[in-house]
Parts: sequence; structure tokens; C-alpha cells
Amino acid sequence: MDFILKDGFVFSGGEFFQSDVVISGDLILKVGKVKKGEFPGFEKIDCSGKLVLPSFTDSHLHLEAFADSLGEVDLRNAKTLEEALYLVSEFRKAIPSGDWITGGRWDKNLWKEPCFPKASDLDPVTGDHPAALWSKDGHALWLNSLAMSALKISRETPDPPGGKILREDDGTPSGILLENACDLYGGKLSNLKEEGEPDLKKAVRYLQKQGVSGCNWILERDWDPLSFISYLDSQNLDFDCTLWFPRESIEAVIKSGLKSGDGTDRVKLGGIKLFADGALGSQTALLLSPYEGSTSCGIEVTPKSELEKIVSLLAEKEIGVSIHAIGDLAVRNAIQAFYPKRDVNMKLRSRIEHVQLIHPDDLAPFFKSGLMASVQPIHAVSDRKMAIALWGERVKFSYPYRSLHSAGIHLAFGSDAPVEEPSPLKGIYAACLRQTPFVEEEPFLPEEALDLKDALEAYTYWGAWGTFQEKNKGRIAPGIKGDLVVLSENLGKKPLKALGKTEVFLLLYRGKIVRV
Repeated sequence: MDFILKDGFVFSGGEFFQSDVVISGDLILKVGKVKKGEFPGFEKIDCSGKLVLPSFTDSHLHLEAFADSLGEVDLRNAKTLEEALYLVSEFRKAIPSGDWITGGRWDKNLWKEPCFPKASDLDPVTGDHPAALWSKDGHALWLNSLAMSALKISRETPDPPGGKILREDDGTPSGILLENACDLYGGKLSNLKEEGEPDLKKAVRYLQKQGVSGCNWILERDWDPLSFISYLDSQNLDFDCTLWFPRESIEAVIKSGLKSGDGTDRVKLGGIKLFADGALGSQTALLLSPYEGSTSCGIEVTPKSELEKIVSLLAEKEIGVSIHAIGDLAVRNAIQAFYPKRDVNMKLRSRIEHVQLIHPDDLAPFFKSGLMASVQPIHAVSDRKMAIALWGERVKFSYPYRSLHSAGIHLAFGSDAPVEEPSPLKGIYAACLRQTPFVEEEPFLPEEALDLKDALEAYTYWGAWGTFQEKNKGRIAPGIKGDLVVLSENLGKKPLKALGKTEVFLLLYRGKIVRV
């Protein structure tokens, strides 16, 4: 179908301007004033000054986990352990006897007593259901006794490298797994419980409501790359995916012969995802000095020497790497691991994920390494209290979006869904105002706030660039695919607070209306 978006206030290339946008088939045909009688037969959509911009790309989400989460127990809003247990007990009533209870996204840091929960807390409300509940950050797994028995976790079970099984004083597992222990035993869950295929179409419909037309999909499972790209492309999701495979897939990705950016028009290989450390909420993010009131500096999930070895191996095969690094030491280790390959990092779209705490001395090496910072601004406002409590004085170097941007580092924004809600508008609000919408609070480190234009670019052009889609999307110009979003509020002419009540009015994917 052919469209004219009339009287829009357009954002593209870092600038706002009044314009019509003409779309024919799947391409943008013209950007500019359409004269009367021009383009006969084209359907006119009156934008009445609404903001028209390239559709959003979520640069970091877990699409399968997000799809699964739409049908699992959700504990993200539980303010106490008791409330979390009540939600689990209510969820239990709606599922058949003996079925696994999965999901979670609990955050102990919101609770009055922010201690790790135990199997003994969970057992009374789960009955005959094994239960495996992930923490909000995905770096801790809470099991009940039935689940530990099914997974064969006992007093004699050793901690895996880069992971930890929390224990009672007598050595009995408490029910909490951290880091690689989560991955090891969490990965075994699919062999124990009946799992259907994730409802990707439902997940994509949800994302489209948010104005999102593509993502970097961080995979948890060891898929065959060629088969999975072919399968995903055949689903015709009206959605672009760039895939980052887990470490376990290194051999398969190399064997496939694919290079970063290869694939189909809609589905491409990103590369391999590695972990330098854990997370803030679980106190497993790797720090240069201990957490406040502790002697612990977190967990080094993958040693720096090993990171460098893998980055070098994959660079020779023209395969990019994404390294999860939250703590300041983990970020430093990741930068140093990438530095020897600084000449190809940009070509491969290699990146550091999260960058929640960085020492100022590491900003220049980060830039020189040719890396992208893939960050989730919603974390800045949802984590603020525990960041202050756990990082103390050095919190001033946290969630440093202005500092990263000023250093010349490309920023791409994402949500980390299902850890957070995949709403670009909430992410942009957090990046620009350093606040949560409709919450009375002082801005968190306002000196690290971004201008609206820079935040929009991070969710549009740099998102597209980071997914090897910059030739197709991320700008509004003739010859570019018709991937556009129209917002209900003209943010270019209204105070930033208007973001809080802004909604998606229209989403086009390749010239097709997929969300009204």
C-alpha cells in the first residue's frame, strides 16, 4: 500500500523538521512537502504535527525469555518476600498439579529485609510443584526443595567455576544459585519440564505496541546458527532480529561459516555473547574495590585472559563479540580484552553490554577500542537505591550516559527485557530526566542526563547500526525502508515531561501498518 504521512514533525539524522513523508511499497519515496495533486491514489494519514521518527530498535533483549515471561509468574513488583510468596501461591492455583512454577524476576533489594530468599520460604507455598524463579537481573536462581532434588543439587554438589551455590551453615544448599551455577542448572530445566515453543509472535506484538521493529536478541540456548536463522526468517514476524549466541555456540558459529552481519534481510548474525561478571543486585558485579560494608568484590565469571583469547579467535573469523560487564573492573577487563582488535571492532559491531559502573580512566581506552556501549537507561532509575547503597561514593561514575557520549562512544539503547519492561519511551525518559515517570523523586545523577536528540538517536540510528540494519532503517530518507513510528506527542516542541504520557500512535514496518 502507498501512504503519505501528512504534516508530521520529523526526527531524523539528529534533527527535527516539519515534513510530509511519502511511502511506496516498502520504501520511503520522498521526504518533503507534498503538493496538491501529487502522488494521486496514495492514502493520506494526517499526523497533525505528531512526531514521526525511525522505528525503535531494542539493542538488548532476551526474546525467548520475554515470550516465556508473558505466561509465567511475575514477581517484579513484589515489595516484600511475603508479597512474592503470595503471588507464587496464587499462580500455583491456576496450573495443573505437579507442573513447574517458573518465571520470577524478584528483586530482594526492594524488600524490607534485602536478604536472599531460601527454599524453606518457597516450599510451603509451592506444594507438589517444583519451582525455579529467576531474580530480576537474571544472575540468581531461587529453587524450592523439589526443584533442587530434580536437578540433583545436594550438600555434596560442588560450586561450578564462575558460580556459587549458597549454603546453610551445615553445607546444605539454601535454594539460591549464583552466576554460572544458574546457567548450569537453569539450562537443565528444559530437560525436566514440558516446554512448548515460545510464542514469539505474541512477544513481537507486544514490542510493536511499544514502537519497536527490531532487536539484538541475546540467546540463552545453543541453537544451530544456520538452522535457527532460517527458521526465524520463515516465521515472517514483521520484525528484525540480530542474534548473539551463547559461549557454548562458538564452535557451531565458526563451523557455520557465517560472519557478523550475514544472514537474511530480516535475521542476521551478531556474534557471540560472553560474561565478564555478574550483576549489581546479586552483588556479583566485579569491582575494583569491595562493595560497601563488605569484603567482596563480586565474581569474575570469565577471566580477562580468556576473554581476550576468545575475542581474538572470533575476530580472525570476522565474528563480533558482546561482553556483559557491569562492575568497573569487569568493564576495564572487557576493554582490555577488546583493545588488541581495535581495528576491526567497529566493523564487527563488537560491544560492551550494560556498562553500569566505569572508572573515568577507562573512557578514553573504551573510545579507542572502537566499541559500542549497549546500555539500558531504565536500569539507572530502577537500580538507583541499591547502586547508592552498594557502591557508595563511586556511584557518581555509574550509568554514565553523558560521559560515554561525550567521550565519542556510540550508545545504543535497549531494555534487557524481561528484566525490565521493553518500553523505549520509558527508557528515553530515564536517559533524559534520570527519573521514573509519575514518581516524585530527585533526578539521579542529572549531570549524566542526555539531550532528547541523542537519546532518540540511541534508540533509532545507533540501534539500527548495531544490528547491521543502518542501510535499511534508522533514518527517514528516500530509499530507506518504511520503518517508522508516529508518537502521540510532539516531543520536539514539548517539555520532556510529556514523555510520561506519550504513546505510540502508529508503527510501520517495511511500509506496512503493523500497529495502530
